[in-house]
Amino acid sequence: MKKLLPLALVSFLLLQGCAYMEHRAEDALEAFDLGFTVTKTPQFSAYVNCPTVLPIGYGNIDGTYIGIHNGRVGWQEHKRQEAGFILWGRERSSWSSFEDERDVGVAGILTSDDKRRSTAPICIHHLHLGWLGIVWNIHWSEIGDFFAGIVGFDPMHDDGIDVQAEKSGQADRSDSPIEIPGEVSTEH
Repeated sequence: MKKLLPLALVSFLLLQGCAYMEHRAEDALEAFDLGFTVTKTPQFSAYVNCPTVLPIGYGNIDGTYIGIHNGRVGWQEHKRQEAGFILWGRERSSWSSFEDERDVGVAGILTSDDKRRSTAPICIHHLHLGWLGIVWNIHWSEIGDFFAGIVGFDPMHDDGIDVQAEKSGQADRSDSPIEIPGEVSTEH
C-alpha cells in the first residue's frame, strides 16, 4: 500500500497536464516579491508591515524595481510612499500603470473606508539607502492558493490569468509595462 501512494501521486500530477504545472509555477511566483530598487537620486525607506496589522517605519522612493513581482521577473517603474506607527499606517505604491493606496495597521483597517481598507494578508519589507534598496514581500493568500492548487482548488481565481495585466486593465502580457531582459520596451 505504501508503494502505491507515490505512484498515485505521480499519476495524478501527470494527468493534470502542462496547464496544471504552469498554474502551480505561477502561484509559487505570486507568493512573494523579491528584488532591488534603484533610484537616480539618494532616497530612503526602512519599512516593515507584517502581516498587514503592524506597520513600522517610513519610506519614500521613486525609481526602478528589478526582480520578481506578481509572478513575473523583470524591471519596471516603481514608486512607494509608506509610513507606519504600529497601530496605524498608510501605504501608497505604484507599479508602472497600477497604483494602490491602503490603510494598514489595526486602527487603519478599522477606520478606513472600503476603498482603502487592506484586506489581503501581506508582509512587506523594504530597505532602501541612497541609490539602492532591497524588497522582500510575502503574499500569504497566494501561498494558500499555491497549496490549495496542488489538490485542484483555486481560491484566488487566478489560474491562467495575468494578475498584473488584470490589475492595470491591460489585455494580455504583450501589453504589460514590465520589461523582460532582452526585450525592447516601447514605454519610456
